[in-house]
Amino acid sequence: MRNSLVPLLFLFTLCTNAQIPEKWTTHKVERTVKMPIETVWKIFHTIELQDVGSKRTYKRLPKIVRTEPLEGNFTQKGHSRRVIFDNGKTILESIVKMEEPHDFVYELTDIEIRLKMVARKARGWFHFEEVDKGITKIEWTYGFDHKNFMAKWFIQSYIKSTHHYFMDDAISEIKTIVEKGAVASKH
Repeated sequence: MRNSLVPLLFLFTLCTNAQIPEKWTTHKVERTVKMPIETVWKIFHTIELQDVGSKRTYKRLPKIVRTEPLEGNFTQKGHSRRVIFDNGKTILESIVKMEEPHDFVYELTDIEIRLKMVARKARGWFHFEEVDKGITKIEWTYGFDHKNFMAKWFIQSYIKSTHHYFMDDAISEIKTIVEKGAVASKH
C-alpha cells in the first residue's frame, strides 16, 4: 500500500508545482467570492485587463492602457496578445494553460518595461477552487524568472514596494466585477 502512494504523491507534486517553477520569485493573493465556481469562471473571462489594477499609480509599474490580439481572441491555450502600457512599452502575454473552471495560466515575454533588466519572463496563475457549496476561492500567484541572485533581490524589493499592491488592488477589483456581473446576470 505504501509503495502505491509514491507515484500518486509524485504526480500530485508535479501538478501543483507545474504552473510556476519552484525556483522563481513568487507572490500570491486570494479572495473568496460567494458564488459557484462556474459562474466565477465565466465572468472572470469577460474582464478586460485594463479594467483591473489601473485605478491608481504604482511606484515602478506603468499603467496598462489596452491590449491588442496577436493570436486568437485570448480564450484558449496558445492565444497571445500584446499588452500596451501608458509609457508606450509593451509585453507579450500568452496563455500557457487553461483548464475550465480551475486554472488559467499566462506567461509574459518580450518584456520592454524595466522588469526586463532583472527577469527573463513572468507567469501568472489564477486558480479557482470551490471551497463550499456556492463559494469559490480565487488564488492569483505571480512568478518571476529572475536572471541571477542579484536580480532575485531586486524582484523581491519590487514585489514589496509595488507589485503586491498592484496584485491586491487587481484581485479586489476582479472580485467586485465578478460579484456585480453575477448580480447583473440575475436581473
